[in-house]
Amino acid sequence: MDSIATTGIEFAKGTLDTANIIGNAIKPYMPLINTVTNLISQIIKIYETAQYNKKICKALLVRAEAAEFAVNILQRRQDENEALFLQQAFYKSFVKFKEILQKIKDFAGDVTNLHGFRKYLKSTAIKGKFTELIDDYDTAMKDLSFTMIISSDEQKKIDNVSLEEDIAETLEFVKKVEGGIDGLSQKVNMVYQSVELLKTQASSTNSISIFAEVHAPEVDSTFLADPPIFRKTDQRGNDPFLVRKIYKQGIEVACKPIIIPKKDTLEYQRTQTHLAILGKISESRNILLFYGISYVDNHIVMVLEWAEKGNLKEVYKQYDITWNRKVHMVLDICRGIMFLNGANIFHHDIRCENVMVCVTALINLNNKNNT
Repeated sequence: MDSIATTGIEFAKGTLDTANIIGNAIKPYMPLINTVTNLISQIIKIYETAQYNKKICKALLVRAEAAEFAVNILQRRQDENEALFLQQAFYKSFVKFKEILQKIKDFAGDVTNLHGFRKYLKSTAIKGKFTELIDDYDTAMKDLSFTMIISSDEQKKIDNVSLEEDIAETLEFVKKVEGGIDGLSQKVNMVYQSVELLKTQASSTNSISIFAEVHAPEVDSTFLADPPIFRKTDQRGNDPFLVRKIYKQGIEVACKPIIIPKKDTLEYQRTQTHLAILGKISESRNILLFYGISYVDNHIVMVLEWAEKGNLKEVYKQYDITWNRKVHMVLDICRGIMFLNGANIFHHDIRCENVMVCVTALINLNNKNNT
């Protein structure tokens, strides 16, 4: 980073000399100003869509908006500041200022969603990073002579209170909804990392070759047998039906027909990647377990956990559910959504028909084609 910045400054030296000749001293700064303006816009958007730690994000937003005000004043008074624009030290400080805003934007993006929050498993890590960014910000402002927006001691006290409240609230929420900090455990983090890698592979190129080693899990059809006693609920939906089978002589599973694109095509490989992701995220007890792809009754099928009670809409029609059970159901749905959120996956069709209820009344999300 230092070498890149130094190169930029050396390059700017010639530009600044040219600007001195043509009397347009602010010109070399315009790419930096445009970048700064864009970063501030992104920080504002992050604050508006923040899911967690909004007070922390607000403290960062206030500083970003103050920086925007200072830059606007600097531009409007460019004639008075011409000598300042021609100084190499000022240009270097402005580059550093841009880098600090980039770090603030990245940190704000991390702590305001569960996917990024995973990076900071301890409250001390969040506090340390926040304090570091604020100190670096104040230093950058001082170097640019933006002294009117340097944080006061009183403001820092207010920020610390907000920091403590947000961290405590977020950790308590995770503890209650996810059943404990195990939602951010090493095992879950490994799942998230695997999903992130697969998602990157799926979106980074249009080439088939990068997917060559990515395959959906498979289930040997010889391990799938008909149930010993047939029930009318063993077939669901329309032809081709979703059917109940017995996996490995004891596990009830649902075999759901699926259309797989033609082999050796980009769509085939993307489907394989999406199914591989589904195999990873179904390690959560609140996501319908996906065993793999198999071949049953002349159809390619997804082998899934059997939801004995059907979907939530059907359960609501058939059973009188107590309020206590409803609360547990809502909690299970929230846990499933949070797990997906932690993997940066968004279920775009959450409705009763896609919420499955197993024999234990445990709620599972059917995350079909939403990776």
